[in-house]
Order: sequence, then C-alpha cells, then structure tokens
Amino acid sequence: MVLTAIAEPGRINITQSTDEKGKTTYFMVSNEMVAKCPAWNEEQEPPLSIRQAITKARDWVKKKYPAFSVSNVNSVCMGKIWEHKILDRWYYSIGIEGRVAVNGIDAIKHFEIVVLMDGSIVEPSDKEE
Repeated sequence: MVLTAIAEPGRINITQSTDEKGKTTYFMVSNEMVAKCPAWNEEQEPPLSIRQAITKARDWVKKKYPAFSVSNVNSVCMGKIWEHKILDRWYYSIGIEGRVAVNGIDAIKHFEIVVLMDGSIVEPSDKEE
C-alpha cells in the first residue's frame, strides 16, 4: 500500500511501506528538499536515469549495511510527489535484495530505497514525522 500525504507543515510523506510483520517504514522529506529537485513530465527523459538511480540505491545499501552484499534489483517504480505547491516532482522507489551469511546460513533482506530526481536518497524512518 502506498500513501502520500503531508505529515506536518514543511514535511511530506513521499511514500510508505508495511512489511509482512506489520512494521511501517516512512519516507519523509522537507518541502525545501523537494523544491530543489528538477521538475519532470512524461514528455521528456527523466533528469535522473533508471541506471543512475539504481547505482545510487546500490551505493546507499553498501554504505549503510556493509555486511550485506547487494544482489538482485527486484523492482523499480516511479512515483509523483503530491505536494500542491511544488509541481512535477518525481522519485524512484527501488527494491534491492541484500545477502549476508549468519552462522553459515545465507540470509536475505529486502531494502526499499527512495531516490529523488536530483540523486539524493530519502532516509527511511519508522516514525511519521
């Protein structure tokens, strides 16, 4: 389920996801951060290519979770940021599988990474700020 709403003045909940255990992760940004991103419409190429967004997402996982090796990209989606004062701003949501060995057992973790069209990563949060 994907919802987009303004959480508090100056903060936008771009998207959120709930895992199989019921834990919700929010991707919040400031209005200023969104305003700095390049505008885009579907009649032109996106300012950040899919390949560039995937590279940014992979690099973020490697830096944030160095014990995990990044394996498969399993989803790439584009979404519009719904902010009535700032138009035509979009983001990528990229799903990546990470692998790590735990006591000799190969464990897999799914990461969702949100990349803005300026290449910045939206840090996930367990709170709707």
